[in-house]
Amino acid sequence: MTCYTSIEQFPATLSAEELAKALNISMSTSYRLLHSKGFPVVKIGKRRMVTKHDLLKWMSEQVSLALN
Repeated sequence: MTCYTSIEQFPATLSAEELAKALNISMSTSYRLLHSKGFPVVKIGKRRMVTKHDLLKWMSEQVSLALN
């Protein structure tokens, strides 16, 4: 089991399992996030993934929205 201690350790693209580990959320929450409107998903066949760059950008946008 991979445990990320810094953003630099995130892989370039994160699967549902890696996203759950990176954000310390459940697998079901990770799947919901990957299927939610507005979340930056890359579809590879039937797999949904998110790039590290897009995840960090999305997280920054979410923080900005929460502060306004």
